[in-house]
Amino acid sequence: MKTRLPQNLFQIKYQLITCTIILALFSNNYYSQCTSCTSTLSGASIMPYDKIVEAGEIFCINSGGDLNRGLHIKNGGTVCNNGTISADFIEIFEGATLINNGTIDIENIMFRGGAFTNNGIMNAERIWMEKGDFNNYKIGNIDVITIQIMDTGSYFNNEGIINCERTQSHSIDSNYSYNIYNS
Repeated sequence: MKTRLPQNLFQIKYQLITCTIILALFSNNYYSQCTSCTSTLSGASIMPYDKIVEAGEIFCINSGGDLNRGLHIKNGGTVCNNGTISADFIEIFEGATLINNGTIDIENIMFRGGAFTNNGIMNAERIWMEKGDFNNYKIGNIDVITIQIMDTGSYFNNEGIINCERTQSHSIDSNYSYNIYNS
């Protein structure tokens, strides 16, 4: 004689699987996936000079990593941070990508193009944006944001929390359009 499991057990199993999938999608671990890394930083940075990420390079900072030097991301270069960037300066060139799933403690971020996505915590004294795409989905603590858009199609998107002391704009060229979104 076979024993049948009660119908409720199947419903509980289905609900458990559904809840697990939902938690996985909305947890920080979902965002913190860095793949196809060509170079990796796993501990404290010991470089005596700034890190330059060239075209085609995918530089990953693991959860225990700390980049404490300036960072220059060139056209076609990508940085994926799951650890900490505690530098004085980040420069993002056109065609470059910075994805933050960890923590950034920085004095200056300079956008000369490219894209920045914040899925973690960012503390910055100054952000200077000439062109490019800025996406904040978590927390940004920024003293001064300066927007000097010199290119059509650039945008500043905030779907998280930004605590900002001052936002300013310098000579935005009226020949270009830009978008600022704040949800």
